[in-house]
Amino acid sequence: QDDYAHILKFTMNTSENRYGMYTTRSTPGIGNAFIFTAAGLPLPMSSRDNRVNFKLGTHANDPRWNEDPYGWWQDAVEYIAVPSPAQLSRARNIVKDGSGTINLVYYSSSADTWIRTARSTDGTDGSWNTGNAVYDGASDGYDRAREASIQYDTDGGFHCVFILHKSSPSSTESIAYVDSSNGLSWSTPLIALAVDGVDVLDDPTIDVVDDGGNEILLITYMDDDVVKMIYSSDGGGSWADPVTLSSGDDSLPDTCVTSDGYIHSCWMNEETPGGDTRIEYIRARFVEE
Repeated sequence: QDDYAHILKFTMNTSENRYGMYTTRSTPGIGNAFIFTAAGLPLPMSSRDNRVNFKLGTHANDPRWNEDPYGWWQDAVEYIAVPSPAQLSRARNIVKDGSGTINLVYYSSSADTWIRTARSTDGTDGSWNTGNAVYDGASDGYDRAREASIQYDTDGGFHCVFILHKSSPSSTESIAYVDSSNGLSWSTPLIALAVDGVDVLDDPTIDVVDDGGNEILLITYMDDDVVKMIYSSDGGGSWADPVTLSSGDDSLPDTCVTSDGYIHSCWMNEETPGGDTRIEYIRARFVEE
């Protein structure tokens, strides 16, 4: 609504086994092109003491746009959005709703079974309403909830998907779906997909297609190293069988739906195993058979 693009980043220093999170915000530059920070300024944190930071940049009219288009981010103010323990997924973590409120979803960095949201109107310290429960499965037998992703649709609704793990009586992983009309009170989780194994599912994202007034829910996710998609036309009550989008050696999928009715998906592909990576893309219109 304000022409800003908000980005949350998660980084890892493998040599020190430490993690960092930061956010950036960009406004349109010359020729209406979005210009984002190339590297940013991540805040180092231990893997057991994570928190989520929110970073605000100065306005696009700053004269330094004519000098170094990335440099002005270095003067942006960084705020703590969520204290530790908090972790972001590699998928879509942040949306802005119709009232202008920033909503970000996060989960525990201490292998707990909760998903929560933080909300703020301006992103500054002290403005974040944290700890809003999306899911708390402490009593339903799941060992961990992780990889949460959020979406806001044109009708003013919130949607969230995440992965649940259960180790007893056998190891299973599930993709769970919840929705909300206000971003504060969330529905009871519906299981969209369940598979056997550990660390099989990853990177789920949720999108909404308006199919002539009927909402179609789309979840794109990783099944091992293959990109797949499932959909529901009844609000998550039932889900169609998975559709395979890629051929393997893939990761980090994302999907968006445009006003012309097309579904666009992309992901990273290893052109040769262990070699260089490329980006693959596919698009299609939703047609329910």
